[in-house]
Amino acid sequence: HAFLPFGHGARRCIGAIIAMLELKIILSEMLRAFHFELAPGQAASPDPRYTITLHNKGGVHLKLTKR
Repeated sequence: HAFLPFGHGARRCIGAIIAMLELKIILSEMLRAFHFELAPGQAASPDPRYTITLHNKGGVHLKLTKR
């Protein structure tokens, strides 16, 4: 029951570390530049679906406004 997006062990993705660093940088820049709120009509409570990855049924729709 583990989530391994980049694999594990000897066959692990060689770009996993840089990808996770890029993710943190991009997310921090987006949080600094935009204000996030749920889009109109979007349910406030999640309806999780468990497959290979965890996701919300129908996705999560956000409204971004520039700060």
